[in-house]
Amino acid sequence: MMVAYGHGTFVQDANRFTGQIVLEEYRLCLRRDGEDLAPTFIVLDKIERIRRRGRELWIHVKPSLTLAYWAMIKGEARYMDDLTRELVARRGLSKRFLRREWVDTSFHEI
Repeated sequence: MMVAYGHGTFVQDANRFTGQIVLEEYRLCLRRDGEDLAPTFIVLDKIERIRRRGRELWIHVKPSLTLAYWAMIKGEARYMDDLTRELVARRGLSKRFLRREWVDTSFHEI
């Protein structure tokens, strides 16, 4: 199963990629010219927190015990609501009170 969410930009640290936002069964990534852009892979099980700011979706990813990072995906407004809802539903994230932020219930901030 693959769902496309329009054209967008992926930013992580100094890396910036553009392409079609694609949500697959186990990962989120960008695709350009029919090929997946490997540096943009986000495994859904590794998402701990999502923040929504306008057309930007900030995703906190923790792929291992020693590595964590924020990635930002900016896309078309009409698709970002759908993408946010789908990510929250698949991960089972809980909404924070009066914020546009969803967190993993097992996530503990230090």
